[in-house]
Amino acid sequence: FATIGTRKDYLILTLKVDSDVRSPRVVKHEKTASGLWQLDVKLLNAKEVDHELQQWMRASYLLAK
Repeated sequence: FATIGTRKDYLILTLKVDSDVRSPRVVKHEKTASGLWQLDVKLLNAKEVDHELQQWMRASYLLAK
């Protein structure tokens, strides 16, 4: 339901969701061939894992079930 890419100073969290999310936190979003949306979120520190991000992760997890 999610992948993590490592960079020198941050992480990229990639989620698949059923609708586009317009947020300044999403650094890349694209519609996939299956009609889902792939979102890339740049995470600089643990404090960025807040309620909003947890909701996106939960939606991605439920979609993958």
